[in-house]
Amino acid sequence: MPTHAQRLRHDGPAAADDDDQNRIAQARALKPLLERQSRDTDTTGTIAAPVLAALHDNRIFRATLPRSVGGLELRPEIHAQIIAAIAEGDASVAWCVAQSACASSISAYLAPEVLHAIFSDPRAVFTFGFASIDPPCLAIPVTGGWRVTGTWSFGSSSRVATWLGGHSRLTDANGVPLKDAAGRPVERTMIFRREDATIHPDTWDVMGLRGTAP
Repeated sequence: MPTHAQRLRHDGPAAADDDDQNRIAQARALKPLLERQSRDTDTTGTIAAPVLAALHDNRIFRATLPRSVGGLELRPEIHAQIIAAIAEGDASVAWCVAQSACASSISAYLAPEVLHAIFSDPRAVFTFGFASIDPPCLAIPVTGGWRVTGTWSFGSSSRVATWLGGHSRLTDANGVPLKDAAGRPVERTMIFRREDATIHPDTWDVMGLRGTAP
């Protein structure tokens, strides 16, 4: 009968297999490109075009997506090593990829038809931003869906995204905010196409990670 320590070792995280190691190695191989393009990324506030192309070619934006939509569905500990490898070349790019990965990983909870609508494009990028407090971002029910209005204070990688999500407060048809049983606002993350939003270029003034502008 195995000891308790033996069972812990058996049930612990699996070691990275050859495919995982290859994915990590591919990310490390991007370091020279990331370093060469870092000034452009910082100056423009977004991922430089050659870097963005390389990220797509290596399917890095699809690392945490479900396999059902062509994602790699990597384990968190493997993806963390990929992010660390990218950060060695450009921390701004690593931050943007990591933020998009958060949105992509929870996409598994979406209805299959919605998931496929967003990620059927192999170069799709999804990210989301947090709502401003005053005035609040509102989602008003209309025929066939919701009308979403508001300003989200940040959403790293939104300039290279194809889809965005914005945390919003739900209202009734008259625009009156809905409340739950405890009297708190009812909030959801509303998903919309990137072209339906306006990215303000002058809202990001930071000392570091300048390539993460929303």
